[in-house]
Amino acid sequence: MLLAVLPAAPAMAEWTGVQFDLADGDSDWRFDNETRNAQIDSVALRIEERTASGLSVGVHFGYLSVRVAADTAAETERYDVQNLGIYLRQPFQISESVMLQSGIEFRYNSGDDDTGDEVVDIDWSEIRVEAGLGVRFGAVRLMPYASWVDVDGDIGSDAGTLVFERDEKLSQGMRADYYVEPTGFIRLQVENGGSDSVLLSFVRRL
Repeated sequence: MLLAVLPAAPAMAEWTGVQFDLADGDSDWRFDNETRNAQIDSVALRIEERTASGLSVGVHFGYLSVRVAADTAAETERYDVQNLGIYLRQPFQISESVMLQSGIEFRYNSGDDDTGDEVVDIDWSEIRVEAGLGVRFGAVRLMPYASWVDVDGDIGSDAGTLVFERDEKLSQGMRADYYVEPTGFIRLQVENGGSDSVLLSFVRRL
């Protein structure tokens, strides 16, 4: 199991948390004169360090396969994208089984499509702010949450540059964490609204 491998990273680097994500989702991107659907498959690694106040500071590394739909299959664009992010996560333990959590994250994404006659570049930045309430029942923790995401990006080619943003910024979702041991859990997350996505995570937090 992947959780058996995760302890090595925090032990070697003295991190207090490490997380491996697999995600599939889509959201609508609004251009000047149209809205197009962006379908994104991603894999990512997060590592974080917890401060004395309980605030966790982390970094995010990811790879994305992005498909931006168009009216015809020939016009649909596909990109290979890498991203880098930093984030803050602050839990507030209300009781042994109830926890509030808030967080903010900034990511920069950059990639291209070099399968055609010309290379088409895509770049975007995104800011995500979220808050959730977690309740634990034995080995299972459920956390409904809400998030706000702002996207600012462009697609550039020899024909010019197209600017885009996310069409709807608000989303809501549910996380279900299953603890396989005191410091390790498997997370299933489902989100809808501005983004419709499913996320599977393997997490260890000391």
